[in-house]
Amino acid sequence: MFSLFNSGPFTNYFWHVHAIDTSDNQIQAEFLNKKSLQYGADWIIDSITSDTFHFNDFYFYGGLKYAVSLTSKTNCATKTIWDTIEVQPGAFISLSKPKAYAAPINGATSIQLNGYISIADSFRWEPETWLNRTDTNVVVSTPLDSIHYILIAKYGECTSTDTAFIKYNRVANAGVNDTICFTNDTTILGNSYDMSIFLGFLYYKGGSEFYNLFYPYTSNDPAYFRNLTHFLMHDELMDQWLQCGTPIMDKFKHQVNRNQILKQPWFKAYYKQLTQFTDLDMAALDLFVDGVNSNYELAANLDAQGSWAEFEYCATQMFDYYDNFLTSHLTEISSSWVSISHGDTSVLSAWDEYFVAAVNPSASTSYIQTVITPERAEIDEVTVIRDTILVPYFYASMQFDSTVYFVNATSPFSDATSFSWNFGDGSLLDFSEFPIHTFPAFDSSFIVCMTAFNKCGSFGYCDTIRIDSSSLNNQRVVYNNRSEVGNQNANAIISDKQARNIMNPPEVFLTNYPNPFGDQTIIDYQIWQSYSNATLVITNTLGQVVFEQNLTKPINKVSVDGNLFETGLYYYSIIVDQSTKLTRMMSAMH
Repeated sequence: MFSLFNSGPFTNYFWHVHAIDTSDNQIQAEFLNKKSLQYGADWIIDSITSDTFHFNDFYFYGGLKYAVSLTSKTNCATKTIWDTIEVQPGAFISLSKPKAYAAPINGATSIQLNGYISIADSFRWEPETWLNRTDTNVVVSTPLDSIHYILIAKYGECTSTDTAFIKYNRVANAGVNDTICFTNDTTILGNSYDMSIFLGFLYYKGGSEFYNLFYPYTSNDPAYFRNLTHFLMHDELMDQWLQCGTPIMDKFKHQVNRNQILKQPWFKAYYKQLTQFTDLDMAALDLFVDGVNSNYELAANLDAQGSWAEFEYCATQMFDYYDNFLTSHLTEISSSWVSISHGDTSVLSAWDEYFVAAVNPSASTSYIQTVITPERAEIDEVTVIRDTILVPYFYASMQFDSTVYFVNATSPFSDATSFSWNFGDGSLLDFSEFPIHTFPAFDSSFIVCMTAFNKCGSFGYCDTIRIDSSSLNNQRVVYNNRSEVGNQNANAIISDKQARNIMNPPEVFLTNYPNPFGDQTIIDYQIWQSYSNATLVITNTLGQVVFEQNLTKPINKVSVDGNLFETGLYYYSIIVDQSTKLTRMMSAMH
């Protein structure tokens, strides 16, 4: 007798923290936190594999000693190790975010400084510049430049300090979010001062009257507005322009929901069409107006910014100032982008002098924007995490007695995907990709739920599993009969004896998802026979092999890069010991 699947022992870990009495404090902290953590079969109880454990839900008061214990429990034994730590009186600052940007939605960015003070007689903030108040340990700063803040706490003759730095960007803004999770092919990065939003704003307010102003320029030069963002970034010229008396830029900087516009699903098409600069009439501006009108919140925001009559004089003056900029100051401002993916750095010359970028990375990538003006030079970075919405699914593939092997068919898989299983029988959560679970009772049904996690969030799927005593001491095979469109309810369960009575029992299970596919497809296979060699082969309609991979496991899934395939039909086959057992069809669409 042998075991085909071995997931290793399960270990649960429990942390306890207690404050120890001191001479002037009678503080007893209650049981802190209880979390089940699974570190896998390689865990050694006397050698902690993780360097740091964070107690996010517990406040350690300074001036006290704490007893900290870690208990591990398995089915065979329980062991506890403990130690004492001493927290000194002091001060600590954490920032809600490390960076502020000039005049985003409805005013400047505010940063919350979270001060933590332990056993102090008094405290103060230095400097007090741009702080909303100074009498609390949690304050809000609305900076207009980069700044260091110091939190100073005193306890008797002892002084403790901590320093926080807020970086302030005036012109470089690769994206206000540190990470962006998206499911479509393209996402937009960049600065909401961009000419595409500014021109759309003016066209929304002025319509045909603004069109009559810009058409004489674009009819001679379709790319006339290509460098308008450079003009918007030039402090000296902007100050000169604002002297005309109508605060267009004040409205645009402080009142228009520019960052919200930048994130609209229609904005990508608008931006791409506009920046081609091949249309003399600039018809892309109509896309902007249609997009704003389709969103009540955006339309109300722009409608509240006054009438075109208030902007007309300055809009006319803008062309004179912009002409002067193109003639005398264009070279004073520059913008460039680089990307970093898998350690490789690339200069993105196609984006030179642009302040907004439409990106479609094949992997998680960091984008760095550099902007240089006469007044300053700044660098900003944003990370685009390449991930997608998960479609969770599983099925019970094999059962022996009351032990069930589950096939995880979640799509798509990536290194960032993790799982949590609740078997509905009171047992602990399981974090395996393909769990094997022994249920506690026969002739019972259990609701099994699997949750899949990635950078985009958590996604759940549940199904009812029936444990039938008729299969006691027998193996049952579960033939999964999902259709190509993913029918998740077509599972037929038969016993081992019934399977032997079928004239032609299936030897191979084979499917792929999604189908049709774009960037990736997962081929899910099962081989229910003894064999020496097995291969997955994909061919085109001409019979040419476009993908081939040896299969080292009888049950597994293969991730196939969809970018290897042109749009069209393909056939994928399982070849076992030089005999083709099953062939199916799939299609690539790009």
